[in-house]
Amino acid sequence: MRWELMENVRVTELLGSGTFAAVYKCSVQTSVFAIKKFHDVDLASRQQTAVAPNEALQAAFELLIEQDSHAVTADAGRMLALRRMHNILSEVLICARLSASPYVVTCHGAASDWGEVGVLFEYCNKGTLTSAIKEQDMTVARRLRYAVQIAKAIRHVHSTEPATIHGDIKSDNILLKSTGRSSAGVEDSRALLGDFGEAIST
Repeated sequence: MRWELMENVRVTELLGSGTFAAVYKCSVQTSVFAIKKFHDVDLASRQQTAVAPNEALQAAFELLIEQDSHAVTADAGRMLALRRMHNILSEVLICARLSASPYVVTCHGAASDWGEVGVLFEYCNKGTLTSAIKEQDMTVARRLRYAVQIAKAIRHVHSTEPATIHGDIKSDNILLKSTGRSSAGVEDSRALLGDFGEAIST
């Protein structure tokens, strides 16, 4: 797992956006990633200067501890921020544990500065399964291959210890990555399960 300052992350392209986060293509030095940047997350609400990534993570844990001890008196805004931070940390930890499978999007770490946090993921250059279905006619063989790969991803997620429930499996969260060309000269790709923002470990 790598930890970067957000200033070292060069964002190049918006890949998608949702209620709580946006995903961008980015680069860190010579490596290309996708970064999931969360909206309105203040990692250092008690800080006046930027903090290093590992210090930001420590600050997040301190805030979560503070939530437990002052839950009754915490205001609604702080509670919302704490819940979001808890979800971010949970996603990072779950993704890091599941990344051993070639059919699950790899989590490479995180990037942060005060007031901003993002999670670095493997960049899948062929977009989502949703886009592929809309933009091209897939052969039956390719559909079956993707289905088998997604099934392998789900089996891996469910067989880890502790077991994990993804909670939001849909074509938007199935990402495709180029694997070169087949023996027939056709560009091939692999399906990977991503976006563990709704996942829970049992």
